[in-house]
Amino acid sequence: MTARRFLASFTAGCLTVLGSVAAINMAVDVSGIYRSSGDDYRRHVRDYVQALRSTSQGLVKSPFDRAVKLELARTTTADCYVLGSSHEMLINRERFPLLDRQCRDLVNVAVSGASFEDVLSSLAIVADKAAGTRVIVGVPPWFYRRDADVRWREFSADYEWARTRFGLERGRAASAGKDKWLNLINAEYLRRNVQALRKTSGKLTAFPPIQPVVSPEQLADRDSVYLPDGSMVESRAGTVRAAEALVGTGDYKYSSVTAVPEVLREFESALRVLQRQGVEVTLLLMPYHPKVLRCAKPEICTWLSAAEAVSRELGARMGIPVIGGYDPGPLGLAHEDFYDYMHVAAEGLPKMSAALSRK
Repeated sequence: MTARRFLASFTAGCLTVLGSVAAINMAVDVSGIYRSSGDDYRRHVRDYVQALRSTSQGLVKSPFDRAVKLELARTTTADCYVLGSSHEMLINRERFPLLDRQCRDLVNVAVSGASFEDVLSSLAIVADKAAGTRVIVGVPPWFYRRDADVRWREFSADYEWARTRFGLERGRAASAGKDKWLNLINAEYLRRNVQALRKTSGKLTAFPPIQPVVSPEQLADRDSVYLPDGSMVESRAGTVRAAEALVGTGDYKYSSVTAVPEVLREFESALRVLQRQGVEVTLLLMPYHPKVLRCAKPEICTWLSAAEAVSRELGARMGIPVIGGYDPGPLGLAHEDFYDYMHVAAEGLPKMSAALSRK
């Protein structure tokens, strides 16, 4: 075989493999990336949120995480809202008694990996709630950067509306198109889609069924649950405790850039609009695992310290409470209070809340 024929054959083989990967990812689409538009999609999200608010034990978590939380924020009239990333998704009044004393009705609209753009979109919805509404904003250490997580781009229209709502310059939203097409050949997304096919015995549906939780026994090991207030119950697989020696070093979304001044200014502008409208704001810093703060990677500790300083300076400048901290020591949290290097477990939240109540 000549080199030219070999190259042509090799290229054709690669394209066949990539085409097969793309076809499976498009057809199964476990996260709904290629279905997140149209009337059927919007109807499904509305139905899910309506079912969530009327159920007693919650629903199996929707793959349309951001769409669900935006709809939940729009359609509820609670007096308290928790925003932020997966660090805050477990928080509710029962697990965090400090908020039980402050809130009659708390709704959790935090989403995994939340970026500045995600939070701004939710804040714009909260800005139109009644005066006296309280918003607790979880601020992860990657927060003060542009585009720290690309998943917000599916909702760039919501983000642009938020910028207008807060009087910020338009034209910052990016298109999700390129990311969506690259994701078609994403090996990790292929793995998740194949798992989904096995779970459903190869049966595909346009949208996943809305599954009320009747008993814990019905749940698969990887099924997380949304409770009626939007807070999450992690899956059995997700909460398996690793030995402390296997806990990671905290580098998720790490960057040598702690804060982009323009992002910080825009966040401050949005918070000032909320203040003028009588919305009470608290910034919440969720701690990392004690092992991270032993600084095996000194740059991670430097990053966490610098990011915390930015939030505390902002709070002092604006008269906004800043509670918690990335260091678990002052909050009395130990290895058993975390389920990985950056997530406080449900059992650790009351302990953290009690420590904050004593301050």
